[in-house]
Amino acid sequence: MPVHETFRTGRERRLHGQCWSADHPKALVILVHGLGDHSGRYESFATSLISDTEIPLAVAAFDLPGHGKSAGKPGSAGWYFNLLHDIAVVRRDLGRTMPSIPQILMGHSMGGNLVANYALRRRKIDLAVDEVTDPPAGLILAAPMLQPPKPLPRPMVFAAWATGYLAPFIRFGSPVSVEHLTSDRVEQEHMLSDRNLHGRISLHLATQLVSQGRWVLDRARDIHCPVLMVRGALDPLIDNSAIENMVIRGGEHFQELSLEKSRHSMFHDVERVEAIQSCANWISNLTW
Repeated sequence: MPVHETFRTGRERRLHGQCWSADHPKALVILVHGLGDHSGRYESFATSLISDTEIPLAVAAFDLPGHGKSAGKPGSAGWYFNLLHDIAVVRRDLGRTMPSIPQILMGHSMGGNLVANYALRRRKIDLAVDEVTDPPAGLILAAPMLQPPKPLPRPMVFAAWATGYLAPFIRFGSPVSVEHLTSDRVEQEHMLSDRNLHGRISLHLATQLVSQGRWVLDRARDIHCPVLMVRGALDPLIDNSAIENMVIRGGEHFQELSLEKSRHSMFHDVERVEAIQSCANWISNLTW
């Protein structure tokens, strides 16, 4: 079994993180979870990915503000760009404990939106935390929340961006139906009994996800590292055509994996073995 450790990270050391590692890892995957999720749900994913990947691997994950064991009110994760700063601090902290190891950034749902935005703005965001890191060795974007299931016209995207800044602290939302997340009945029961899961979101965060997702789509060609896009073909929570659009715009270093029986949480769904193995193969085939 990989060695498991916990750590504190983030801009004010308020975020709970954990890491699973093989002996002498040669690469590190940093996972950013989605809205209402938390790092504790990814232990099985991390250990399976480590065992399936051909090189010794470490996997780290952390709870965003207002999620899991991190401080903050559920659904109020703070200003959008502060979350990008948190990713930069996590990369810096893990780079100090595991120096000279390439880092792969992975984001699920909201986390995919954050990871893609961080990759495009990396130098500016890193400078804000006083340390510029190396570019990521690759990105894995799993069901990235780039646009909602019914995409908004550009004027409405701008209106959403403006509204989020004018009234940022309104929180709304109800729990997402577990049937939208997975068709695996055992996983559905686990989700329903997990008190650390929630469906809250602030108006600022909701509107920024839409506007910044649009920003990423317009600049996909400016992401120059290898990118694996993973999506569930039955996912009702995001605009799957936005993922297809991003792959086309990104060019030859983008790859897409579509899981025909999976919904939004593909790593907790009926095709999770295939999803994890595909990520492991992609990581193993990167040029190290």
